[in-house]
Amino acid sequence: MGMLRVYQLLVTGGGIAFTFEPGGKELPSFLFKLDDIFERFVRQTFVHGLREHGIAVLDGNKEKHQGRLFEDNRQYRTKSDLIFRRARKNIIALGEVKYKPKLKEVDRYQIISHVTAAKAPIGILFSPAEGDESQRLDRVGRLSTGAHFYHYRVDIRGDIKGAQRKMVDDVLAILPALSPVAA
Repeated sequence: MGMLRVYQLLVTGGGIAFTFEPGGKELPSFLFKLDDIFERFVRQTFVHGLREHGIAVLDGNKEKHQGRLFEDNRQYRTKSDLIFRRARKNIIALGEVKYKPKLKEVDRYQIISHVTAAKAPIGILFSPAEGDESQRLDRVGRLSTGAHFYHYRVDIRGDIKGAQRKMVDDVLAILPALSPVAA
């Protein structure tokens, strides 16, 4: 099985099974970029889980979805990992996905600058749960602009489907409700 097929199985929710063979089996060697796989896993979970709620989740790393850090020039682009939006221009949240055990100050500043530039009401940092941490959403704080920030720890060690459902439900609960006027 080629590397691209294995990668496809991982990012689309498929699986890999290793069967025991008494004589052993030689497997090809290859590397995975786990940060890319984790980001794609989180994004695809929301793409599928929020569609029925009228929320699109886009990849802000793609050029057509990039924003601008400054209003008066295009010199610095914003490339949010996740753009949550209703309708074409209604950004309701931005997300940054980090596959690392501890978030750094630069990670917080990245999401703050992207949320501020997009005038989004919510920013969420996603990272894997570590050690004995449970999957959960923690409120980080609110800026003077009114934007709220959260950190979501995703448990990728056990029941993946259950973790996906919980993540969608937890994040859906903090997203701005669809106003009757916009409906």
